[in-house]
Amino acid sequence: MRRSAGKHRFALAGVVILLCSCGPEAETVDREAAEPTAEPTAETAETEQGPGSGLAEAISVSSLTLVNADTDEDLRPLTEGATINLEAARHLNVRANTRGAVGSVRFALDSDPDFRTENSAPYALAGDDAGDYAAWTPTAGHHTLTATSFAGPGATGATSKSATVSFSVVDAPLPSTVFPGARWAERSPESQGVDPAKLQAALSYLASRPGGSAQISEMAIVRNGYLIWKGAGIDSWHEIYSATKAMTSTVLGALVTDGVVSVDDRAVKHLPTIDDTYPYGSMTLKHLATMSAGYQGPRRDCWQLHERGDYEGAADCTRTYTTPGPPLYSPPGSAWAYSDPNPHMLGYILTRKAGKSLKSIFKERIADRIGIAPGSWDWSDYGVRDGYLFNNPAGTPHRPRGTMNQVQGGLWITPRELARVGLLYLNRGAWDGQQVLSASFVDQAGSNQAPLTIEKAASFDLRGRYGYYWWTNGVRSDGTRPWPDAPSDAYTPQGKGRNFLFVIPSWRMVIVRMAQRDVPVLDGSHGDPTWNAFFRRLAGGISP
Repeated sequence: MRRSAGKHRFALAGVVILLCSCGPEAETVDREAAEPTAEPTAETAETEQGPGSGLAEAISVSSLTLVNADTDEDLRPLTEGATINLEAARHLNVRANTRGAVGSVRFALDSDPDFRTENSAPYALAGDDAGDYAAWTPTAGHHTLTATSFAGPGATGATSKSATVSFSVVDAPLPSTVFPGARWAERSPESQGVDPAKLQAALSYLASRPGGSAQISEMAIVRNGYLIWKGAGIDSWHEIYSATKAMTSTVLGALVTDGVVSVDDRAVKHLPTIDDTYPYGSMTLKHLATMSAGYQGPRRDCWQLHERGDYEGAADCTRTYTTPGPPLYSPPGSAWAYSDPNPHMLGYILTRKAGKSLKSIFKERIADRIGIAPGSWDWSDYGVRDGYLFNNPAGTPHRPRGTMNQVQGGLWITPRELARVGLLYLNRGAWDGQQVLSASFVDQAGSNQAPLTIEKAASFDLRGRYGYYWWTNGVRSDGTRPWPDAPSDAYTPQGKGRNFLFVIPSWRMVIVRMAQRDVPVLDGSHGDPTWNAFFRRLAGGISP
């Protein structure tokens, strides 16, 4: 948090490097998925000292990370040639990430070779108190920072590899965001502070994955409200599978904003029969929106039926999700498990409470207000349920081919129009002077709501990085972030490992990437290593 830097009090006005942001279709908790794993990085690597290895190999400063001293959260890696704009944040610090049995780290800043020596982790340029970072505000201009590790305390003993970066600091107004009319205004990447060479390197990396150019065909990249890059398939229209869940939580946000419901409402308030047989009386809408409700329908074999090719049986099974069954765990909020019955029940409650379909609410409250073109989107449905059209709230698939309602997959949309939803979230629910969604709701939706202190009940583990159906760049149970080379405030929904909508506030950027169902998934860890490699290539090319 904000404190002075002791004897090293200096004017280094808060630094922020501006880097602007699907789920695997584990449609029930019965389907096991591989644990998400982060790509090994210098920041997360363990000590690498084996038999016969020398000290020079055992200790080093592997990288530097820029930290927000007000929140004690990582902002981004501090890399060579970075530009820091004080207008975005003024109270910063820099952490030296080390390998091996380091006893101390000495920082040299510009002409001062002994600016500060830290004797315990985290090794911070301006000091810290057990991870409570002191504030550092750099002066505008060019700076060079070197961090060197030592085996002993007080910069004593053997030393090894240092990390040196040169960076610039500016204090300039941030560019204002524009909002698209009927069509996006297009600008070059460089006009919006994005290095075209680094952007191309990041895109080329994605295109080098299995599937080739199809990996980037359905992409749209927006910065400051301008479309700065688009793939040839930007107007391709298809289902987004589990990324639909974030659209269902967006409908929740619209009703919260209008005062119709609260996330803290108990589900029984709006559906009195939900606890007639099973103990769901304390379950809230927030529990459902964060996959922490423990809610289940009467059957748990729906996905297995789908994988065996029994599509009609799977569809009939899925339709039972709105009938309460025995809970996976109890009480609600005590554990986390990815489970499609949660969004189905939430969507069902919202439909009944509003007296209209999810599609109707989304159209009136979101799509029409942010200019999503009619005809560019639709929402598959299960037909009429209790007098209301019931749209597929989870993006659950049905058949591989056929009409929209035969295929299902939730929301159908184009990358060009989905980017508008990202821009709405990027601006904390505001759109061209109108507050479409509550800013506080957006803040909650895109930040972790699944604490590590609760149990993992089944399936893969998204504790530490799950909002209201959005996957965040939060800290996982192993202490790492899924995309360590991206800003910590990045978040996205995921749909079938192919459909993403990254919202990256620190970069003022939205990245849409959709793909047809026959395009290979990015990797076996929900895309995290691949996306981090993409961000690593892009990060050094983002300027204020």
